[in-house]
Amino acid sequence: MSGFPSVTQVIQQVYRGFDHIPPDVLAAACARGDEVHRLCALYAKGLWIDEVAPEYAGYFQSFQKWFDKYVVAVHLVEERLTDEGLRFTGEPDFIFTLRGDSGKSLVDLKTPQVGTRAWRLQLSAYRHLAVNGGHEIIRVFALRPRPDGKLPTIPPKYEYTGTVLHDFEFFKSALNVWRFLNA
Repeated sequence: MSGFPSVTQVIQQVYRGFDHIPPDVLAAACARGDEVHRLCALYAKGLWIDEVAPEYAGYFQSFQKWFDKYVVAVHLVEERLTDEGLRFTGEPDFIFTLRGDSGKSLVDLKTPQVGTRAWRLQLSAYRHLAVNGGHEIIRVFALRPRPDGKLPTIPPKYEYTGTVLHDFEFFKSALNVWRFLNA
């Protein structure tokens, strides 16, 4: 596994969608994303959460409402997966079984105000790793907890189930570019 690039490293090498964002704004967004991910992972694992900072409370409450309403089984929470053949690694946020679904969903939390096309590459790579690791995935989507604490919805533009195989071909191209640039 040593030396294998992560999904994030591969995408960051080829995607420059954040270059126009001021560094302080980007740093605050990263801190928010890290903390919301941490809180939601603890909740999904059923672990103790001591306190939630006010600036993250709405996002966390939004996730809690969604989780409690829709999740019937937790299969994976932020575990490192590796494809030894393609030589890359990644850490999907969640694999859940959702109420009314006949199989597992790969769910990635997203807290930015605006979505990016790079999410499709990221989730396609995570799906590949999950399937490679023995999970049969029927849905792939980005879940965007709301800062106001209300129940999030999943707009069709953030569900990538229909494009995930096509998107993975683009990810593999990015992986090859990463290898070329980092050889």
